[in-house]
Amino acid sequence: MAASQLVYGLLAMFFWGAWSILASHAVSYSSTGRVVVFTYFVGLLTIGALRFGELSQTGFSTPAILLSAGSGLMMSLGTLAFYRGLDGGGLSIVPALSGLYFVVSAVYGVVALGEPLDASKVAGLVFAGIAVTLLAK
Repeated sequence: MAASQLVYGLLAMFFWGAWSILASHAVSYSSTGRVVVFTYFVGLLTIGALRFGELSQTGFSTPAILLSAGSGLMMSLGTLAFYRGLDGGGLSIVPALSGLYFVVSAVYGVVALGEPLDASKVAGLVFAGIAVTLLAK
């Protein structure tokens, strides 16, 4: 694993953790829909400001458009489910369960892309499941 992968992974973990905490508080002051829309509005502004130069440098092919649209749809549905869960007061449960999204990606990688599945990866998935089960109780 490259050092940059570790750094970016840790940054994502921190920012997504902070996102779930702030979102949990926000839904106690406003409707889930309003909070989600404003969250994504600020997110788009942030990404636009940080990656603006990249937007003008690359082309956007039909497969990229279709896959990005599908990705956005899945992200939006996941976000709505996440916020609805937080709205019910599930800060210790919802982020832990939704954090298992990587299991879906791992299974896809093995089944559809033919990535190798060794004992350490299986053990990691099992232990992640155990950890989430314990956290959700």
